[in-house]
Amino acid sequence: MDNFLLVDLNGLTSGERLWSGTLDGKFFVSFGNTEILDADVSVEIKARKNEAKVLVDVLMKGSLTVNCDRCLEELQIPVESEALLEVRHEGRTETAPEDDRELVFIGVEETELDLSQVVYDYLCLSLPIQRHHEDGQCNPQVLRYLNSGKSDERPENDGPFAALAGLFDN
Repeated sequence: MDNFLLVDLNGLTSGERLWSGTLDGKFFVSFGNTEILDADVSVEIKARKNEAKVLVDVLMKGSLTVNCDRCLEELQIPVESEALLEVRHEGRTETAPEDDRELVFIGVEETELDLSQVVYDYLCLSLPIQRHHEDGQCNPQVLRYLNSGKSDERPENDGPFAALAGLFDN
């Protein structure tokens, strides 16, 4: 767990505080994630405290290394994400969060906010569903192998619906 992702709520004074750090592949291994092979992500944290609440902005920018879905070679994907949080202690009045922020409730006794899970979730969600190289960048040997089994011919159909096969071919 990276220490810069722990926000000491008692140590915050009124006003704004900034700090940052960098995440690598070990961060994702600590969550048991095997899909993300490596990472180089800078995280900037800005916390503002007033008498009733703490506002935390987390900006994540960098790249994550995953396997390509087509050729299984390593692929670096640029990521950029922002988490806007409003931290409240449990039992406080329930008012709407400021600026469409995500509410985070912590126990009355808690003095630290661990942003590790939030950062992990936002980075994983910033990855595209389909992860592949741009056209022409995949391993050509693997693509040749994958394309060798494709055929444009229709297979012969001798089943009970064979007579309906060409019904919509006009």
